[in-house]
Amino acid sequence: MIESLETGDESMQSLRRTWRRLASLAAILLLLAFGLIRSAWDPSHAAGWLGLASLAVTYQLLFLRRALKSNHRADSQTLLPSLGAGTGATFARGLLLAGAGGFLFSARPAGGLAWGAMALFTAAELLDYLDGYLARMTQHQTALGEAFDLELDGMGMLIGSGLGVWYGTLPWPFLIIGLAGYLFRFGKWVRRRAGKEVFELPVSVSRRPIAGMTMGFLSAMLWPILSPPATTLAGVFFLAPLLASFSRDWLVVSGVTDPQGAGYARARSWARAALLRWLPVPGRLILVLSLASSIVGKLTNYPREVAIFTEAGFPFAEGVVLLFSTLEGGLAVLIGLGVAGRAAAFLLVFPIGLTIVAGGLDAESGISLAGLLLILILGTGALSLWQPEDRIFTRRLGADHA
Repeated sequence: MIESLETGDESMQSLRRTWRRLASLAAILLLLAFGLIRSAWDPSHAAGWLGLASLAVTYQLLFLRRALKSNHRADSQTLLPSLGAGTGATFARGLLLAGAGGFLFSARPAGGLAWGAMALFTAAELLDYLDGYLARMTQHQTALGEAFDLELDGMGMLIGSGLGVWYGTLPWPFLIIGLAGYLFRFGKWVRRRAGKEVFELPVSVSRRPIAGMTMGFLSAMLWPILSPPATTLAGVFFLAPLLASFSRDWLVVSGVTDPQGAGYARARSWARAALLRWLPVPGRLILVLSLASSIVGKLTNYPREVAIFTEAGFPFAEGVVLLFSTLEGGLAVLIGLGVAGRAAAFLLVFPIGLTIVAGGLDAESGISLAGLLLILILGTGALSLWQPEDRIFTRRLGADHA
């Protein structure tokens, strides 16, 4: 027993030393980033960036410090002496999110720095996919790592939606999504304080894909070249399923809905069939017809299309029009056949998005945008030849090594 306590004390001392090194590293990186940003931005805005980013990093460090005692595997109470590669990647993700959050409440920078928030946020979300993989591959999955990852999920959603609303690309109700995780936890705390039971959420194959696509969507909404009304339309499309998902989860944890009940199972089965199998089929057809109309319009009104892209500042406008027409045609075939439809819809974001940037949002481009968002969220559904993305969306990287 004494030896076990001594080992635990040594592990905690090692973790505290690691924490102090991480805190020092974070301070150095913040100051270096501040120096770079200050050289390219208004000093007052740069100071605001440093203040907000430092606040976010301080919160993360305090959370990590309190959670050090949880640095053990799920099946053991033995404290591990190192945080591991996975938690290290999660900490790096937190620094990137803090950097993105620093741009809140300031005017969007000009020049290359205008892409700063988007680049930092996107890099953070790529690390979100990698940190769990590293933890599983190194057999270093801990309660601390899981809790820290979930904490940053909520922070990332709040920062991403906050930036989108602040920059005017997303409607203000999208802030509900950013606050949803915190409101959810607050609601559970209130129920416990009131002596009411809080029920566990069942395992869901859709929860992770929805969260992943939301973060990818928020990254896209931070592109400086995107603006309403196209982004508003996209925001509404993403807002509806997210609110439905959070509402369903709250009904479960509050005991209103029993996920083990026969009625819930029937309703869930019906909803999955309607939304994931059959709704995408007419959506695919409408999207393909809209893309066909877009291609015909580009080719039959080629000079006008070239003029639109030229006036919008695109270099090699003639080539851009031909490239977009070719891309839309090839991707329309894939979506129509249901071959890697989600990947094709993702690639369609670029020609359709840039076409909207150049010529504005009209009925045709609006239908195309709505169609590709539908496919991104739901997939291509029934009568699809090949859907390899579904495995990627519903499985964690490195899950076979867990």
